Amino acid sequence: MTVQPDLDHAERQFLYRVFQAASGNPDVQVDMYAVGQVGGLEQDAARRMAETLIGWELVDIRTLAGGISITSQGLAFLDQAGMVAEPEPAGEALSPGPTLDNTDRRRIERLSTDLKARAGERSWHFSALNEFMADLRTLEAQLSSPRPKTDVIRACLHSIADNLTEAGSRENLTRVRLLLG
Repeated sequence: MTVQPDLDHAERQFLYRVFQAASGNPDVQVDMYAVGQVGGLEQDAARRMAETLIGWELVDIRTLAGGISITSQGLAFLDQAGMVAEPEPAGEALSPGPTLDNTDRRRIERLSTDLKARAGERSWHFSALNEFMADLRTLEAQLSSPRPKTDVIRACLHSIADNLTEAGSRENLTRVRLLLG
C-alpha cells in the first residue's frame, strides 16, 4: 500500500510551479531556486521545499546545482489533486456560499499560482505592484484556512481585476472576471 503525500498548500504550489516551468514534461530540468523565487522563496526555503518533494518522489534531483524535474508520481499527484487535469469551468463564477468549496479552492489556487508566475511580465507602477502582491498574499492566507471566506476572496479578486486592467493583462483579467460573475 502506497502512502499518499501529505503536502501543505505551499508545497503543492511549489510542485505546481515545477510542473508549469517544465510544461508538464518529466524530461525537462528546471532550476529549483528560480521556481522558488517565483513563489517568493529564498534559496534555503526553495531547497528545503524541493527536498521535501524529492522525499515524496514527486520531483527528481538532476544536478547538484539545483536542477530538478517533476516525476510521473508528481504528475499523478497534481492530477489527483485536480490541479492539472481538470479544465477551468468556462464562465462559472465562484459559488455563492460563505466559504469556498473544493472546486472553487482549486480554481483560486491555480489562478493565484498563474498570477504570481506572470507578475513580472507586466509593467507595474510601484503602488499597483505592492497592492497586487498584497492581494495575492491575502488569497494565499485564505487558502491556508480550513474555511476560506468567499467575501474576502471576492474583494481580493476585485482589486486584482483593477490592477490587471491597469497593467494590460487580458488573459488573467478574463479569468478573474469569470470568477466574479
